[in-house]
Amino acid sequence: YGYEMAKEEYRRTANNLVFDVKKAFYSVLLAEKFVKISEESRDVMQKHYQVTQSLYREGKVSGYDVSKVKVQLVNSETNVIKSQNNLELAKKFLFNLINQEGEVRGDFKVDLVKPEGLDYYVSEALGNRPEIKQMEYQHKISGLLVNLSVAENLPNVSLVGNYDYQKPYYFTNEWTGVLSGMVMLNYPILDGLGISNYAKIKAAKSRQKEVKISGQRVNDGIKLEVERTYLNLTESEKRISAQAQNVENAKENLRLAQERYRLGVVSDMEVRDTH
Repeated sequence: YGYEMAKEEYRRTANNLVFDVKKAFYSVLLAEKFVKISEESRDVMQKHYQVTQSLYREGKVSGYDVSKVKVQLVNSETNVIKSQNNLELAKKFLFNLINQEGEVRGDFKVDLVKPEGLDYYVSEALGNRPEIKQMEYQHKISGLLVNLSVAENLPNVSLVGNYDYQKPYYFTNEWTGVLSGMVMLNYPILDGLGISNYAKIKAAKSRQKEVKISGQRVNDGIKLEVERTYLNLTESEKRISAQAQNVENAKENLRLAQERYRLGVVSDMEVRDTH
């Protein structure tokens, strides 16, 4: 079963690599979104700073208010730089995985398919994960080792045959064929009683139990992993639906707060609360 285990190890490594590449790819897309968000926040703060300067010239706000907004603008510029650096690091990590550089193109616009039940995904994982297959082969190997250890205590029968065709044959000057055979039965008394081989059999059976326990742990670990991923997926779907409306409300609140601030109705603190 060594070849089958090697194939499953290769499949596991390939699956992990594909997962890492996909994760790195979407990390780049996410980093690009963060850059865009930080730039939008910087632009909003730039406009807010300009409005604050105008209000200061009109005597409606103090120099302290202008200074506070200036600090916020500088912080937003810093966030842009930080998000751009994170984007470059995400790209380098992706390029390192695929061993080549290029342009990353993609979008997060995907249709979320309603997932199947949890039991479906658990069943799929237990039936297809390479780790499960590897443990199955290890259990078979451990069973063979137990059988081999026990077989050493059983009688050993050997059959030997020989055919000679020679001339002369003893005192006869002619070609003669001779067939001979022998059967041997080997049954060591101590080994047959299981005395000298007892430790080997016990070790093989212990190993078999260990493999069985390890296999169960792998099963439980995969079930827990699938359940955690499933719950995260369903939670993300609900959060996306809920936050979509919140984003639109936040944009409208910011627009209204900025307009009221421009008119001198609200303070800078209230505008910042809407960011």
